[in-house]
Amino acid sequence: MKKILCGDVVQFLSNVIQRDSRSKEYHQYDLAADARVITEIMRNPSQEARKLFWIYHSGGTRCLEQQKVMTAGTCEHTAWCYYAEQGEIGPAFDIELRELRGGKVSAVLYQLDYPSHAKQVQRLSVRSAALLEEALSMIHCTRLMSRPPYRRAAPRQTALER
Repeated sequence: MKKILCGDVVQFLSNVIQRDSRSKEYHQYDLAADARVITEIMRNPSQEARKLFWIYHSGGTRCLEQQKVMTAGTCEHTAWCYYAEQGEIGPAFDIELRELRGGKVSAVLYQLDYPSHAKQVQRLSVRSAALLEEALSMIHCTRLMSRPPYRRAAPRQTALER
């Protein structure tokens, strides 16, 4: 995996698009959306939210939160795995956003082998979903077993019986 230190991640991604001969104007619209996502995430104090996956494909670009990509059943997970089934995939990056300074976001990027990465995401997220179901079912069983046995409540006395 190639590591890239970047002082302006949006400019770097724009350069990736510019190197390609496909419809640059069309992809610039997606890049503007990606820049908005990156800026919004930088306002979030959560360090987990600052980890992204970005892909350049024949239909545009996508910038997705890693945590959501790794969670089976989310739109982000479905999108990330969907592009693996399509052709004409460009570069994909694992992005760790660092800081926002002067309107520019610095980051560390790792270039991904996207097809194998997408397969790994599918395999691991399915396994995670299975473990989640197993954990939830165990919690449910534990709750059932820890419930005190049913006891009939003593009949209440009425005011006349006292």
